Amino acid sequence: IKGMSYYRFWIFVDDCILLARNEKFRAFDTPASCYFPYSGDVRAQEVAASLNLNAAECRVLYVNDDASNDCSMIHCALFFDSRDDVALEGQWHDTKSMNHLFSSQRITRVLRNE
Repeated sequence: IKGMSYYRFWIFVDDCILLARNEKFRAFDTPASCYFPYSGDVRAQEVAASLNLNAAECRVLYVNDDASNDCSMIHCALFFDSRDDVALEGQWHDTKSMNHLFSSQRITRVLRNE
């Protein structure tokens, strides 16, 4: 979407990641993503807070920059102290479970690439 940035948030507690079923792709993906008006000075923590995701820590992992500023994709990790702090629906997956989902291609293509 022109003039917008697309934020993807991975949500972690300890060694588990929260995933939700994406019915469109019939696979698991992050339950938290959004478009946000493009601005060079918007911080990922502020975008997460706008989704009511107040993590103990937020890290921007990498950015797929669009040279024309039509739509950049920002990949972020949110770290929470407790599962009770996360106000989203989904299933928690540890490394073994993620390996199984990955090998059986039950996660979205974008998540596999991440």
